[in-house]
Amino acid sequence: MLIRISTERKNVKWLCGIVGEFFDGFTVYNAIGYWQGKREKSVMIEIDTAGFTSTQHLLLDLNIKMICRKIKGYNRQDAVLVQKIESETVLL
Repeated sequence: MLIRISTERKNVKWLCGIVGEFFDGFTVYNAIGYWQGKREKSVMIEIDTAGFTSTQHLLLDLNIKMICRKIKGYNRQDAVLVQKIESETVLL
């Protein structure tokens, strides 16, 4: 499964530090998003759960919710988008 978090692009260094407290590896890239009809610079964070232990999978939802709460508070946002995407991961 791929977890994608979409949020406003600000305090990105802090944001990466927060995600890094919960996950050893993740991908971050810039995007343009729209919220309530307004264009905003966004950042996407992707976490691939392939290879997670059963304990990591049990904590996944809790950790994602904790990250989103921290982002919403620190960046003063109304919401943070989280997508759970079924996927297959292969390292070549």
